[in-house]
Amino acid sequence: MFCPKCGNEYDDSWLHCNKCGTKNPYEGNPIEATSDSMKTEPPPLPPPPPSKLGPPPPPPPPKRSKQTQPTPPLDSTSPPAASTVDLQKNATPSGGKHHPNATEFWSNLSTKGRALVVGAGAAVLVIIIVIAVIAATVTDNDQSTETSTTQMKVETAKEEGYEFQRSGDDFISTEIVNGQQVNAGAAVVRGTVKVECTVTLNGQPISPDPNTKQFETLVNINEGPNTLPFDITDPSGKHYSKALSVTGVLSPETYKAVSPAGPPFANLEKNPDSFAGTRCKYTGKVVQAMESGGTTDIRMDITNMGYDIWTDTIYVTYAGTTPAVEDNIITVYGTVKGSHTYTSQANYEITLPLVEAKYIDVVQ
Repeated sequence: MFCPKCGNEYDDSWLHCNKCGTKNPYEGNPIEATSDSMKTEPPPLPPPPPSKLGPPPPPPPPKRSKQTQPTPPLDSTSPPAASTVDLQKNATPSGGKHHPNATEFWSNLSTKGRALVVGAGAAVLVIIIVIAVIAATVTDNDQSTETSTTQMKVETAKEEGYEFQRSGDDFISTEIVNGQQVNAGAAVVRGTVKVECTVTLNGQPISPDPNTKQFETLVNINEGPNTLPFDITDPSGKHYSKALSVTGVLSPETYKAVSPAGPPFANLEKNPDSFAGTRCKYTGKVVQAMESGGTTDIRMDITNMGYDIWTDTIYVTYAGTTPAVEDNIITVYGTVKGSHTYTSQANYEITLPLVEAKYIDVVQ
């Protein structure tokens, strides 16, 4: 049985609790206990002894419930409640995040936030405009630098009491310079008028832009040396000249297209020096190809006798390398340079017509 005071379990034949000494209420008649008393729950166990780890932590403070804002009464000025369809349209998909569009973002911004956004946009626009103005100013300064230099020379000469001796370069500048190679054919000459004057090129007047003072005109460039004469007249009527010396060169396609077939071998072999400087084109079979120091020497036969038999040998020099090897069929575009003499392995001197190749195409 259990002690009604301390809850200690002890034998019901004992007169007192062996722990607290409380008298057994069923002393001498343990069997007389009614069924109701037997069904009574035993007294609660005493609290456990204090832990060696110290007192238990205090219980957490109670959570404060959110205060619900009172719902304002509906009136004529309140916005209508959102319908079920609207709620479904605005609902965020399950498991995803709602990303507001531009309209929602702007409407959610405060007045201060909107002002910051507008201010940032305006600042970016101002920066772009400033950069554009600076670029235009630098271009104008570059164009006016040469003009200012010429004017300073004139003013300095006046101050020092002598007349400044001008030249054509003091009036105009051109993109093409002396000694430059230019593609033969129609070419555009561009330049700038530095000071007030009248300019012609090859007798044709040049009309510069009234604002930028730049001009461009079309001329014909021949293959080889060319001279571009400018005639300049200042406001007082004095004349000046400027001449550009350029070399016209043909593009590879044009060069090959305008190269004629070379002189017949019989005539070329008879008097090769008489054809020196003649442009030519020969197709033939490589007898020998030799490369040295980035240049190539080729002996080739130019007369096809049929059945892959070729004859009539010429000597070709080329300032470059080529994939052509012995027995290849090639086409040579170049100029006859007279004759070439060399010593064979058998110690014989052999003289052949000489062609200086500009381009070499391997046919097969």
